[in-house]
Amino acid sequence: MSLLKVREHVSCPNCWATVTPYETLWVSTHPDLRGDQFLGDDAQKRFLPSRFDVNGFALDSQGQRCEQLACPKCHLTLPRILFELKPMFVSIIGAPSSGKSYFLASSIWQARQKFRQLEVAFSDADPVANQILSGYEQKLFLNDNPENLVAIPKTEEEGELYQSVNFGTHTEMFARPFVFSMQPTAKHPWMNGDDRGTLQSSRALCLYDNAGEHFQARAEAGLSPATNHLALSEALLFVFDPLQHPKFRAECRKFSTDPQLDQNRGATHRQDEILQEAAKRIKQKNNLASHQRVNKPLIVVVNKCDVWQPLAPDLKLDEISIYEKTKGGVVGLNLSTIEETSATVRQLLERLTPEFISACETFSDDVTYLPASPQGCSPEESQSGGGVSMGVRPSRIKPIWAEVPLLFAIAKGKCPLLPMVRRKSK
Repeated sequence: MSLLKVREHVSCPNCWATVTPYETLWVSTHPDLRGDQFLGDDAQKRFLPSRFDVNGFALDSQGQRCEQLACPKCHLTLPRILFELKPMFVSIIGAPSSGKSYFLASSIWQARQKFRQLEVAFSDADPVANQILSGYEQKLFLNDNPENLVAIPKTEEEGELYQSVNFGTHTEMFARPFVFSMQPTAKHPWMNGDDRGTLQSSRALCLYDNAGEHFQARAEAGLSPATNHLALSEALLFVFDPLQHPKFRAECRKFSTDPQLDQNRGATHRQDEILQEAAKRIKQKNNLASHQRVNKPLIVVVNKCDVWQPLAPDLKLDEISIYEKTKGGVVGLNLSTIEETSATVRQLLERLTPEFISACETFSDDVTYLPASPQGCSPEESQSGGGVSMGVRPSRIKPIWAEVPLLFAIAKGKCPLLPMVRRKSK
């Protein structure tokens, strides 16, 4: 039996403490061992083990085998994969009601399909932690009643995407990470029928979603550790909703009857201010001067392109080849196509939302603007509970470029499994 190789240091994806394998806590499994000083009476006790079984699993004080690990600082669970694979952290933010949850669910679903074609095993590293997102995917893409209207709830400031930890004198909220494994399959061009290079090329992907309210001016950055992941993420995805912008809405009403354009019900937020608040927090955490740009890529997801695409007639997404094979036989992202698409989208944004372009390009020197539509269709209105709500029929969902921004963020993080190729398709 070969010994499991573990990394010497791990960043807790919850509180961002640096953890070594030797100080890592284990989560008890015996039902009588309940009650944790940080997580409350219903949580299983965390402990530093002194006994192990023959396979290296800790035994709790009642002699039961334990499998879950926990951070010694916050006591929240630590996915085991972080001790094995190099991590990659990506944060997703946007204004309230910008469609982040739909984008996240659709991008992960589409990425699962695309990675399979690329001979990359993309899977849930922690199914329990990912079950919220898996539920969103189930509702949209694996629904038993595809003709019924469904809706994904908006991300709440203290909802199920956050975890509270009581440190005695105060309670802090931490963003819940979604954790995935990316590893080459046996048929990957690099593998040659064996598993050499698996650890070097594989990654553990941690994704974070935040309620847009966390970045409004009324929210105090110093009191919100739930947004601390922004400072350490390797890429930031900002979901920009054009249908919340008055000029975009006015232009789209000339040719679209999408119910989100109804001026009596559509949400509007200053999305440039949301981004500026995020930039301020990142700079504070990294001790940067206010005039300095953040040294990380900003990928602007210009959402709901199924509605606004007629405003950019040169943007023919169904005719664009986004994937390109390298000389080594690995399929990667066509960087030339990405850059040309970004330039086209930027030109539209500059015409209608110059204040947002300014916020983006004072945030980072590395900004990419990518169109996407998680649903590929307009929502429908329905009467419920005495009011009017909106939902989408799963049978009509046909995502447009939903996975591309996420895959580009992964590629920008220098993941060997997804290289970038600067060559135009013929």
